[in-house]
Amino acid sequence: MFDFSPNIHILKQLNIGVKMNIAVEKIYNKALNLNPIEKAELIDKLFDSFIKKPFNKKIEEEWKQELVKRKTAFDNGEIPADSLKNVFERLSKR
Repeated sequence: MFDFSPNIHILKQLNIGVKMNIAVEKIYNKALNLNPIEKAELIDKLFDSFIKKPFNKKIEEEWKQELVKRKTAFDNGEIPADSLKNVFERLSKR
């Protein structure tokens, strides 16, 4: 997941993008009135907007290759599987 909060905080301190922050606030307030399904659809579309426009094509291609490599290793039994619960427990300890 992307974490833009440090960048947004810096922009706010520099008073850059204030108009965008107002626009985001208006959209956010309207989105609060959506039902849960509509909110999920909005989140999905916003997330997809990042994926469809890679920030760095070279890095995107390298990640694709890494994912294929990892999946192949998993399929061949070279990488063990772990439960989602265990993964979240490990991440929460960081």
